[in-house]
Amino acid sequence: MGDAMNERLKELAEQAGLQNTLGCFWQSGDHDLERFAELVRAEEREACAVLVEADDRVHPKAPDAVWAKTVAKLIRARGEPNPAFKNYMDDNWAGIV
Repeated sequence: MGDAMNERLKELAEQAGLQNTLGCFWQSGDHDLERFAELVRAEEREACAVLVEADDRVHPKAPDAVWAKTVAKLIRARGEPNPAFKNYMDDNWAGIV
């Protein structure tokens, strides 16, 4: 898994605009590093959301499945600049997450 993760991180670094010189990545500005961090966070959010949704033994309309879909949606939404999401989290999940 380590090699696959390293390769994926290299891909994300290149997508962010970091320069690969002799196997070392260099940033040309803070924007590149911030973009890389955002890509890594997005990748991690998606991995977490997929894990929450992964149990296909539960009927799609069962309470557990509905809960899992809601939690996965909330995980994915954390990357969106949406004040309504923040308000929802503050009002309904305060102290839980």
